[in-house]
Amino acid sequence: MKQFFTRFAFAGAMLVAAQSQGQVILQDNFESTTGSAIPATWSQTTLSTDGGWKSGTGTGLSSQYFPIADHTRILATNDDGCNCDKSNDVLKTPSMDFSGSAHPFVSFDLFYREGAYQDANGNVFYESLLLEASTDGGVNWTLVDTLHMTVNAAGDAYAWNTKAYDLQAYAGQANVMLAFVYNDGGSWLYGAAIDNFKTFTPPAVDVALTAVGPNVGDPASYGAVGSGITFTGTLFNQGTSTLTSATVTYSVDGGAPVTYNLSGISVAPFTSYDFTISPAYTLTAGNHNVNIALIVPGDATLSDNLLSTTVVGAQFLPGHMVTLEEATGAWCGWCPRGAVYMDSIYHVHGNGVALIAVHDNTNGTDAMAIPAYNAGINTLISGYPSVVVERKEVVDPTDAFTGYDAHVNDFGFANLTATKTYNASTRALTVDVSANFAVDLSGNYRLALVLTEDAVHNTASGYIQTNYYSTDYNNLPLVGAGHNWQTEPGHVPAANMYYNFVARSISGGFTGQAGSLPSTIAAGSTQTYTFPTVTLDASWVDWNMKAVVLLIDATSGKILNSVNVAGMINGTNDVKSQIDRISLYPNPTEGTLNVLFSLQSQKNVTIDVTDVLGKVVGTYSYNNVTAGTNQVALDVANLANGVYFANVKTDSGMVSRKFIKE
Repeated sequence: MKQFFTRFAFAGAMLVAAQSQGQVILQDNFESTTGSAIPATWSQTTLSTDGGWKSGTGTGLSSQYFPIADHTRILATNDDGCNCDKSNDVLKTPSMDFSGSAHPFVSFDLFYREGAYQDANGNVFYESLLLEASTDGGVNWTLVDTLHMTVNAAGDAYAWNTKAYDLQAYAGQANVMLAFVYNDGGSWLYGAAIDNFKTFTPPAVDVALTAVGPNVGDPASYGAVGSGITFTGTLFNQGTSTLTSATVTYSVDGGAPVTYNLSGISVAPFTSYDFTISPAYTLTAGNHNVNIALIVPGDATLSDNLLSTTVVGAQFLPGHMVTLEEATGAWCGWCPRGAVYMDSIYHVHGNGVALIAVHDNTNGTDAMAIPAYNAGINTLISGYPSVVVERKEVVDPTDAFTGYDAHVNDFGFANLTATKTYNASTRALTVDVSANFAVDLSGNYRLALVLTEDAVHNTASGYIQTNYYSTDYNNLPLVGAGHNWQTEPGHVPAANMYYNFVARSISGGFTGQAGSLPSTIAAGSTQTYTFPTVTLDASWVDWNMKAVVLLIDATSGKILNSVNVAGMINGTNDVKSQIDRISLYPNPTEGTLNVLFSLQSQKNVTIDVTDVLGKVVGTYSYNNVTAGTNQVALDVANLANGVYFANVKTDSGMVSRKFIKE
């Protein structure tokens, strides 16, 4: 399986969201192409074995790690699909006559990730895409610009974006060709796709409204009734004259427009300008449609001057818990960094974040996978390891904190509470959920229940962790999650591995339990649901388990909120102790018992070991134990074989866990 990361770069390109209606020199939307052949008037050179640039649909030209969003018919080169030599895939336009154009431009839609690939030896390869020009029939070429990936307003790198470039340097030339030059860097990367190619001479005045805010569904689009909400926008000057003034109006629910004047500005041709409208709009209850319009005298194109958004007045602002789902696998040599950063997130945020490690068993070497859960995660990611943040964005584990920070203030839609009923004898678990909604909702909203287990341990081969950070492979520094991975072997023995946050089951499936919430939900209402009883597998250590409830928009697939069910599934748990997590291993033990626990704040800790009658058979004291995850080793070799309890005490409470001495 492909392990990679994506390189984000934003430089050099001018972005445009609408094309002007000036003089058109050449235009091709590729709709007339058939089969895989590029247009007859275009040409290409390639070293690849798959034919290089091809015509088709996004779906037809996609591959597993380069899924191209449909965009009618397009031209694309796919390096992921062939993994062949695409170090010089050159797509050339027909000759164009710029002799009658004083200021030509080119615009086109681009789908391009600008990715990088790191192989098992630590070597990193980068793909590139250049725009070049020729004035002598393609004999000599000059760089126009290096093309870069653009993330859209929703933060999606898998999106089409429209780009425009000034070609005034070629004005008056009668034999101009442009070329898209793709280079896979000599390795296995993604590719590139283009559509709606156009060269043209813009009019003097042509201004487009390219974005308004807040975006629908963004945290800023929600507010408590009576609070103020500020509208923003971005205009793009796609004419040849500098823009010095404009008028912006907004209208809420078809009401009287409010006018805001932009004066004293200076927006050069083919540049953008961000503005904020004042005063703020005072929210009332419910959803409100907002139309924002741009008015510029003499504007050549009026169809691109109006955009809409929606703002919502909520009865209250619900709490919100971020959910991080780690895509990982024991077979995955780069996945130790996922374990490290998930553990780091827990050290900082404790039970204030929902952490779930979703294991993959694609090649049959990970015994912890849940196929239905893993299949859902695989529709969102492009490689391992990855961290899926609320199913709204995917980041490398090294960016887990950034992903958390980006979504911690997202609107939570409802206050969630959940309680459990657990029968330790039958291992039957029932979870009841109560959701108090702050806004009206209509659609397909669902609840899901995920059970996770900490300190998962087994000596079978399916628990051996491949480790590319080892001196056996790349000799790279990585410390955390209980290991110095650099000094560990390339395949860490299962006997030395304890996996945390491991997803053990998901009730309702990846998109949640159908029927768990009604299709229409009124603001202020409280919805309740009891999940079907889950019987814990005999191999799961119940006192190391947690339950997480997810509120999911099944239509968009996004997680809107979550809650950790109070306490572990088994064992005595006093929340006043400020102990968030406790695990005992190995359990059963023959001599040494490791106690892993996490504190919310610095505490003095005492661990009493008691037998089944409550008699204290050992006491261990630790002063000024720091906040976060801690681990101590207890010598219990002298205890008689049998059942005991480790009672971890602070000055404010106690948590008890059972262990077996063999």
